[in-house]
Amino acid sequence: MGRTGTGRTGGLLLLVVILINSLQSASARTDAEIFDMLVKGYKPEEAPDRYGANAGYIEVGVRAMLESIAVDEKGSAVTFQCLQRLTWDDIRLRYRSAPAAGGLVISHATAGVPTAPRIWLPSLMYPRALMVDFDNSMDNSFLVRPNGTITWQRRVHVMVPCEMQLDSFPWDENSCVFTIRQDLDGEVLMLNWTRVAGRPVQAGPHFSVTGFELTSLGVSSYTVSPNDITGESLRSKSLVMRVTLKRQSDYYVINDVIPTSILVVAAYMTFWLPPEAVMVRSLVSSFMLLACFLVSAITGRAAPLATSLTALNVWNLVCLVLLLWPLVQSLVVYHMSRRPSGGGGSGESGGVGTLPKPMELNGNGEADVEAISPDPSLPPPPAEAELGPLPPRPSLRPQMVDVVSRVLYLLAFVVTAIVFGVLYS
Repeated sequence: MGRTGTGRTGGLLLLVVILINSLQSASARTDAEIFDMLVKGYKPEEAPDRYGANAGYIEVGVRAMLESIAVDEKGSAVTFQCLQRLTWDDIRLRYRSAPAAGGLVISHATAGVPTAPRIWLPSLMYPRALMVDFDNSMDNSFLVRPNGTITWQRRVHVMVPCEMQLDSFPWDENSCVFTIRQDLDGEVLMLNWTRVAGRPVQAGPHFSVTGFELTSLGVSSYTVSPNDITGESLRSKSLVMRVTLKRQSDYYVINDVIPTSILVVAAYMTFWLPPEAVMVRSLVSSFMLLACFLVSAITGRAAPLATSLTALNVWNLVCLVLLLWPLVQSLVVYHMSRRPSGGGGSGESGGVGTLPKPMELNGNGEADVEAISPDPSLPPPPAEAELGPLPPRPSLRPQMVDVVSRVLYLLAFVVTAIVFGVLYS
């Protein structure tokens, strides 16, 4: 009996040791080793819908985190860089134990991406995309949970066309659309935006966009036509991500709007110079006009190509017209100051206000009475009392023109600045 009890006790101890070793060996397995065990006999060409309760379509949840946006205004295109997360269920990858909480973390190399995938992957396409590039970096990975839920995270670069509306440049806002839908040659997918702790699409903590500011980020979806390939009446969804970008106008305000405003104010000082200083007034006005041309030309090189007048072009044209005003007026005022004032005719016309005609002299140096005697056939001139005083000749004084221009010039500039501030603030 003693030997039998000792043998049973030794057998139990050996069994416990074997169980402990098996558990230790199982816990020592890496995620890659467990994944290799799960995909034995796995057929990636077969979709998960054949094994699910709702056979016929595959539900795929989509989330994204924007990392950066690059705007190509000359090419009318926008490039999105984002981390895209796709989530779906595959009961063939269920397991009971995991070496770490949360699930298996599998790299792209372990899952056979981008060579020959070892598991089924949803096939997506990006309509109207000019370029699609997948970055196989360390951030790309799979998370396989014990219940068979798979989360596929990958970094994608997508360039899409985006027509820029430049009528309000540089105070413009533009909206660009990024669309995702199932591949026409793939399985029938039911795409849905997945809302986990907030919006399905969010800007990352280090989000960057050059020259613009992200003002809004929205998502939507719409149903597309039935799958004509399989003949089934199932429908799929296209997911739409819409971003609104507002241009940062600080560069154009500092390098164009403020300098041209200073030139317009400086040209206003010429109205206070006397009309006789036409040379100084013309030189100052010409210099301000030339400086405005140079400022608008320099900032125009950095501006995007536009097929119509932009708000900045209108501002520069208004400033050029205001700077041309003092130059034209200096010449007009100078011409007015050179004109003789008063009424009366020229010296030879006679009449009131003219000097008497000098008497002609004969050969002896005496006045020739016959030469200055009036013609008896002509009627005698009327008396001065009958003529009355001549009416004053209306004329504008140069000083009055300068006073009116000071008010109108300043009023025109202030009204223009207020209108632009109200429209584009």
